[in-house]
Amino acid sequence: MKICLHFTLFLMIKQISITLILSLLMCVQAFSQDKLASLPEQQRDSVLVEIAQNLLKEKAPKWYRENVNPEVTEGTYTDIEKSRRMHNLPEDVKTGDIFYRVTLHYPDYRKEKFEFAYTAYVIILGKTLQPYFIHLGAVNIGYNLFPKDPELNK
Repeated sequence: MKICLHFTLFLMIKQISITLILSLLMCVQAFSQDKLASLPEQQRDSVLVEIAQNLLKEKAPKWYRENVNPEVTEGTYTDIEKSRRMHNLPEDVKTGDIFYRVTLHYPDYRKEKFEFAYTAYVIILGKTLQPYFIHLGAVNIGYNLFPKDPELNK
């Protein structure tokens, strides 16, 4: 009887611990999205542009340009299954989650014969601030970053 009581108590504590951990993780994710959303638009955009530029410098330095005109647009996932198929999104991304598209417009794209008028656009998850897709405008190639795309790391 005593062993059964200890085991029951152990299971209850384990269940409470798991619930607390899951609640904490959900709060952290909501906080990072709320934190970004609570920033003034100019400051929010500055953070997102820095993430995009750093990604470009790291993953495709050949196409990094300083003199860009960044544009940030906010979107919400409506068809999560389609987005998941196209971009290999993590399972924790849900319908209604926010994402940001940062486009780095490049004024000299014609001189350099870029295929598009931008060096790159990067899509960033709102709740984690993690970039998950980059499209290089110079060569018209896009890379999924979940999992890390081996082509981009050459």
